[in-house]
Parts: sequence; structure tokens; C-alpha cells
Amino acid sequence: MEPEKKQRNHDFLWFLLVFTALFCSFYHKTLVSGFDLLPGDAGDARFNILIAEHWIEYWKGELGFGETRFFYPFENAMGFSDLSILFAWMEIPFRWMGLDALRATQIVFSLIHFIGAGSCFYLLRKLLKLRFMPSVIGMMVICFGNPVLQKIYHTQFYTYFLLPLLCCLLICYCRCTEKCPRWKRMAFLSGAFFIFLLILYTAYYTAFFTAFFSVAFAFGLAVAFIARQNWKDLKALRNWFRIRMVDFGIL
Repeated sequence: MEPEKKQRNHDFLWFLLVFTALFCSFYHKTLVSGFDLLPGDAGDARFNILIAEHWIEYWKGELGFGETRFFYPFENAMGFSDLSILFAWMEIPFRWMGLDALRATQIVFSLIHFIGAGSCFYLLRKLLKLRFMPSVIGMMVICFGNPVLQKIYHTQFYTYFLLPLLCCLLICYCRCTEKCPRWKRMAFLSGAFFIFLLILYTAYYTAFFTAFFSVAFAFGLAVAFIARQNWKDLKALRNWFRIRMVDFGIL
């Protein structure tokens, strides 16, 4: 066990070094400006900050649920666009520390990016059993590629970085055997469900496309399963659902 622990620590240290280098390159404009520049474009970044500010003021009792200053003079307009719930929740500790909305938002975006990169590396290295270099390269492409940079100009798409964590929880749940305690299975399943709800109530399009491509992926798996016509596969699938029917009912 000791060599495995040393290897895990070694891999995590190298991941931190690679992440730090990529982070400095990815956000070099913000760093050079002394954190005066926010990630994303001026419109969406400002919008998400103001919607998150609405929730904070609502939880403090300073605003009513439908009193959205961003959409003034319209009332009950929270459904006009994304709700930014996750950003507001993550901002609260930093606001208690005395930071303003802009600085708190910068920290929140950076934290979400780190969570996404760490989850992606864990998914590739630990759960999918890839070697270190393929795991790092996969993390680089998924979390720091040019398409990611273009997409998160619309800062609500920072919820994209929660998808690796969602995948980790779902894979851990699906791998639970019959001997696995129900509380552990429910912890994985409930965590995945909670993460999806956070995505949904922060950025609708991320949740929509996640659900859409998940259904398409499940359909492809079903076709492949039927094409194999293997009785052992059918028996294993039936047993998998038998174990988890109660879990789905509880959730």
C-alpha cells in the first residue's frame, strides 16, 4: 500500500504543477491586469454577477424573490435566463470575509475550474485506469482546450467543469456491487443528482445538452447490448437493476 500511496501523492503533485502552469496561461490577461479583468465577456460576466447578487440579497432578506434589479422594471423575471445559483452559494463564504462581488466571483470561477480539472484527472487516472501522461493530456484537452476558452466567454458555462465530477459519481455508483452498503450507493447517486440540479439551476443549456447526449449515449449502449445477444449480459443487467430499484425509488 505504501508504494501506491507514494505514487498517488506523486501524481497529485505533478497534477498541481501542470494545473498551475495551465491556469496562469489560460488566465494570463486577468493575472497581468492585477485581477481587474473578469473572465468571460463583459455582458455575461456582469449578468451572472448581478443574478448571483440577487440571490445573496434575497437570502439576507434585503430583496423579495422576484425583485430582480437586473430586469427592472419587470417583475417576477427570474425565469428570463440562467439562475446562477451555484455561483451565489459559492460566493457566500468570501462575501462573509469582506470581499466584494467582483473579487468573490473571480475566486469562485477559479475554484470551479480547479474542481473540474481535478475531477477530470481523477476520472481518467483512477477510475478509467489510464497512465499518468494520457490522464494529464486528457485533462488539458477537456479543461483547457481552445473550445473551452471560446465557450466560457459566456461565464454561465463554467458549469461545464462540474461534468467530470458528475461522471465520477455516476461511475462510482454504477460500479457498486450487491455487497456495497445502500448508504454508500445512495451517497453516490444523491451526489450526482444534486450536482445535476446545481447545473440545471445555474446554467440551463449545460444541463439540457448533458441530458440530451446522455440519452443518445444510453440509446447507443442499448443498441450495442441488443446486437451482442448475450444472455450473460442480459442477466447481469437485470441483476444490476434489481439491486438499484429501491435506490431509484428513494431518490
